[in-house]
Amino acid sequence: MSVSNGVCYRPRTRLTPTGMRNERILRFGSFEFELDALELRKAGRLRPLQPLPARMLQVLAERPGRLVTRAELRRQLWGENTFADVDVALNAAVRKLRLALGETRDSPRHLEALARRGYRLRLVDMTPSRSWNAPSSCRGEAR
Repeated sequence: MSVSNGVCYRPRTRLTPTGMRNERILRFGSFEFELDALELRKAGRLRPLQPLPARMLQVLAERPGRLVTRAELRRQLWGENTFADVDVALNAAVRKLRLALGETRDSPRHLEALARRGYRLRLVDMTPSRSWNAPSSCRGEAR
């Protein structure tokens, strides 16, 4: 278990064909996102999420509570040498991510848009899993 940027990640060991692997899991509200496997679950059930919105959620989850600019998302998702206009694809990824999170642009809960600047994964209802003993900083106690 580790705490990064005030967010609790629960490492989980998974047996893979090549051996054991630790995964970083971010829990927020009733959602659980496996940052390495790019899998989103709500109340334990896998939510369908296409690769681009999943990568976008990964980028946002690695900087929870902080603004990630549209330019940074373009660099992270398409690379430095992309000259095409990716705004349409980025907007579509945002819509698909909101759909998976069960929210709309007008009533965001987890994905906050900052006009013409970027997006932020909001730190609402951040709770650790009940199956692990979280440090005080994850339980909302004073540090």
